[in-house]
Amino acid sequence: APLMAMTTLPLRAGLVRMENPAMNKLYQQIEMTNTPTAFEGAFRLACVVSAKPGETPVAAKIRAMLSFQKDDGSFMLSFKESVAVLRAAWAMYEYEARKPLLDPIARWCAFAVQHWDDLMADDDIWANSADLLDLLENLYRVTGKSAVLSLCERVATQTMGWSSVLNTVSGQRPTNKS
Repeated sequence: APLMAMTTLPLRAGLVRMENPAMNKLYQQIEMTNTPTAFEGAFRLACVVSAKPGETPVAAKIRAMLSFQKDDGSFMLSFKESVAVLRAAWAMYEYEARKPLLDPIARWCAFAVQHWDDLMADDDIWANSADLLDLLENLYRVTGKSAVLSLCERVATQTMGWSSVLNTVSGQRPTNKS
């Protein structure tokens, strides 16, 4: 897990290699997946076990999914799968550090702002809001665009509300007892 969490290390994705038979076996099993929700993990694993993760079948699948993005920024996928594809694109950006990989994410953000009410009606946003917020925070750190920050605020206030939940729980249940 520490090797795969490249964002927490002072290393860029793809700078660490590991020859672990279990990880290689896992990568071989997941490499041929066609499930968008597995793309990010598969690519991050490719960064650890492959010398050229940008040329792996998973990277090709991520690029293919990004090429199917519509002009308005949406995908012909569910909300959960769309966010998963964008998170996979972010993982590729961390590896390649090429700005064009951020364009599909930015276009989807513009789509999300315009169609926020429709997105809020989808049950997946409630289950996957943390994934979206993590993606948006990463994008904001790189771009500094205030539009991304306003979308972060919408996601945090309208879907998560973790701080209010934690304050309510601590108010109802004393935590000073063992």
